[in-house]
Amino acid sequence: MRPTSPREHVPEIHFLHLNVALDAAPEVWRRLRVSNQLTLRALHHVLQATMGWSSRAGHTFRIGAHNYGPRTAGAPAGLRDERRARLGKLVARGDTFRYLFDRDVGYIIEVEGWSAILPDDPRVLCLGGAGASPSGDSAFDLLRVNAMLASLWEQKPRTALN
Repeated sequence: MRPTSPREHVPEIHFLHLNVALDAAPEVWRRLRVSNQLTLRALHHVLQATMGWSSRAGHTFRIGAHNYGPRTAGAPAGLRDERRARLGKLVARGDTFRYLFDRDVGYIIEVEGWSAILPDDPRVLCLGGAGASPSGDSAFDLLRVNAMLASLWEQKPRTALN
């Protein structure tokens, strides 16, 4: 993994702090702490749970000059497999990337920083947020979101969310 500055030593496995904001309505945002070992596929599931969605609509991550997403029949040429892309190998503090969901909803994700992982820390955690999801189903509720993330962690094999 590339260091975020020449003087800064970043442990191989650590948390990334992500600020996630809806493109069209910046008052809808979430602040997440996730393992740098998460695949983009796992991050998609985390974003779905954090926003209160359960849709299987298409999605794409745009990081640098590359697009990542599910490799399905009819996937665009050049789309990289999100299951093989680990977040910490693609981004560092200060980087910004995009998450496009259902072709209409776009999020800007900024990597704010990093912190060490302790053995009992949850690998995904929502630290804060505001605004209802674009579906407008319900207002942001930190306890509910973290309960959903904990449930996701229990349901998915640990290798998918580590």
